[in-house]
Amino acid sequence: MSYTPQVLVAGGQYNITPRLVHMVGPTATVAQGNLDTLTSGTGVALAASPANALAANRRYGFATTTGANNVAGMRNTEAMVIIGSASPMGGFKMTWRFGLDQGGAGARAFVGFHTSLSAFPFTTTDPSGVAINMIGMGLDAADGNWQIMHNDGSGTPATKVDLTADFARNITSMFELVLQCAPSATALVQYTVRDLSLGYEKTGNLITDLPAGTVVLSPVMEINAAATGVIQRICHIHRQIEAGPF
Repeated sequence: MSYTPQVLVAGGQYNITPRLVHMVGPTATVAQGNLDTLTSGTGVALAASPANALAANRRYGFATTTGANNVAGMRNTEAMVIIGSASPMGGFKMTWRFGLDQGGAGARAFVGFHTSLSAFPFTTTDPSGVAINMIGMGLDAADGNWQIMHNDGSGTPATKVDLTADFARNITSMFELVLQCAPSATALVQYTVRDLSLGYEKTGNLITDLPAGTVVLSPVMEINAAATGVIQRICHIHRQIEAGPF
């Protein structure tokens, strides 16, 4: 949780080494120094199997019950980042590998950053329908494809970028989400999404409807079922966050 300031060079520029905020593998959250908190749902370590590319990886699954709006997932209370308002403040890069391996239809899901430290915000409402600072990859109950979702916390719905049928909700794909931005007074968040099972990739830049530069963002993975009778499970494979100084 520290960074190394280097020599102040000509022109008043700082060269500051990014700090590795957090790295979490596919093990129980309590083994990660209690930085992540499983606040709802059933968590279970899953062994690798040859069924598909997602199942071929050791992973940690978070499963809902069959009740409507039951929530499962992991949220973080210490691995926080900011976009930044001017260099060298802020900036980050997050890489998260994950996938759905149970349920699928009707699931609400979100993987990325938001500002809620006390609870999962997407319980009885679609992720895009909550007025919260957020940047990530999500599913509303009616979405057939994964979406990039971002919001500056001032209203709803969140801005959504449809990742198309290449990134349809399914229970076999392993996804990789990369979110990154440089410390700058001009907000620009770059996203790269890959389906590591099928070989698809989408990239883009987000320049509007983003959290303010000094808003503290925390990583979250959440899933819930919009209707009764369906168990939904999202699987965490690996997450790494690098960030500049606050």
